[in-house]
Amino acid sequence: MRGPQDEQMRRCVAIVLVLWATAACVDGNATSPTAAPSATPATVAAIPEITPAPVGPPVRILWAPMQPQALSVAVRVDPGLKLSAPLPALVPATPEQRKNIEGQFVSHLTSELGLITTLQNLRDQRYNGGEEWQFATTFAPGSFADHVRELVTTRRDNEVRTFHPGTATLDNAWMRPWSGQFGPAADVGVVEGTVTFTDEVATGAGRTIEPHQWRIRALSQGQFFILDGAEAPADLAPMAPFDPRTLDREAASQVSAYLYQEEVGPTVRPMSPFTGTPFWNVRRGALDWLRTLAERGTLTDRHFENTSAQIVAYAPTSYLGDGYVTVELRSTLVEVSDGARHTYPFATMVKFQRYSFAQATWTAIDGQNDDGSWIANGNYGTPQSTSHG
Repeated sequence: MRGPQDEQMRRCVAIVLVLWATAACVDGNATSPTAAPSATPATVAAIPEITPAPVGPPVRILWAPMQPQALSVAVRVDPGLKLSAPLPALVPATPEQRKNIEGQFVSHLTSELGLITTLQNLRDQRYNGGEEWQFATTFAPGSFADHVRELVTTRRDNEVRTFHPGTATLDNAWMRPWSGQFGPAADVGVVEGTVTFTDEVATGAGRTIEPHQWRIRALSQGQFFILDGAEAPADLAPMAPFDPRTLDREAASQVSAYLYQEEVGPTVRPMSPFTGTPFWNVRRGALDWLRTLAERGTLTDRHFENTSAQIVAYAPTSYLGDGYVTVELRSTLVEVSDGARHTYPFATMVKFQRYSFAQATWTAIDGQNDDGSWIANGNYGTPQSTSHG
């Protein structure tokens, strides 16, 4: 028999089962044998095709212009004599010399530190405002330089261009007749060769490759200064002979640097950049004496006024413009010694040796004694650099 307590227990169990079943239906559908109807899945929107931004029109980048540098000594250049000295013919490099320069040429045109990297850095304006100077020390003015300038300064929105080096082949090499103070680096004067590279163009639409094949002519000077070139190798023009009229354009800066070696001022002392030849031994002795007077305080000012220069002779030694340039200088020397100001008008001749580099270098090799005779008298030698006066 079941008593009242058993009946009460059955009722409690029944109540618990009902509550459990109700909870399972409301909060536990995942455990219910009968799954609740699932919701209709949301429609997934189709991803639209990405349309690349249109490439913009070509825009030229303008580099900061080079600022003209004032000369240390103001020099007026009077037109020189009409110089018609015949230029020596080009001298081909020997097989050994050509082999030596070939390695340098190929390296410069194909390495990560060579010309192609320079072009990319110019394009990306990585020279901190010095792009114009870098370009001018890499390419001589002319139609080919204009073509290269347009290539590296033209940009378009939504386009990224990257140069990649290719190959380089040395085709010809010619000599300088002497190396002078610059040593073996100046043995080979000019080279011609063929260089290939690519221009990778990336846009939203993909990538394309533009190939280039240049024939170039360059001065060898450790690096290679490109005189001329052509996008189509067969279009490279014949090499033009050196134009002596160039000497007049160069004379002011070269004469200014020469005279500045003798000046004295609050922050200026005479100095001799060379020694070791009859001319430079004499000149260094005189400059050392002026420096001594300046450091003693005896000589407080020494400078030149109303200076003019005129080229009176030119003896070329190469087809490239190397040679000997004779310049007549006229000026007034001003000195303040022991507090007294003195002026000395003078005229003298100086002979320079010209080296046909990108920025031509003139090195004084002879000057005149007080009686007008030449100090070295043809015994020019090779000046040795010195770091102080």
